[in-house]
Amino acid sequence: MTLDRANAIDAWRLNRREASILSLAFLIILGFGFNLELRTALRRVPMTDLGVYVCGAGAIRDGQDLYRIVDRRDWHYNYPPAMAILLWPLAHPVPLPPPVLPLGTPRTAANTPWGYLIDAPGNYYGLKPDHVRFFWIVAA
Repeated sequence: MTLDRANAIDAWRLNRREASILSLAFLIILGFGFNLELRTALRRVPMTDLGVYVCGAGAIRDGQDLYRIVDRRDWHYNYPPAMAILLWPLAHPVPLPPPVLPLGTPRTAANTPWGYLIDAPGNYYGLKPDHVRFFWIVAA
């Protein structure tokens, strides 16, 4: 009986080829996740529709009208309420609109919150405290 158990355990061990393929698949998934974070949570303006869904979940959580809220791109939530309810664990607060600036004042990182179009070189904002939650939502 001990010999049968040893054979059963050996049958579950990965050989070198299987371990290599599994490692390569893991690295591909990790690279895709890194690219996804760069294009969504770490950009000055996120390039994703995820904001609409999680802001809808935030509206459900805060008791707001689901179909009147807008995300940072002024997109309205127009999906079934069940989707927002299911995304409730990933709820993100509905963003406040950017402040009104005096005429002729350009939007910069100093006077405009993350997620809105600003006049700045480059597309990346980096990971700062005002959008760490969105970073983790994208990761989930």
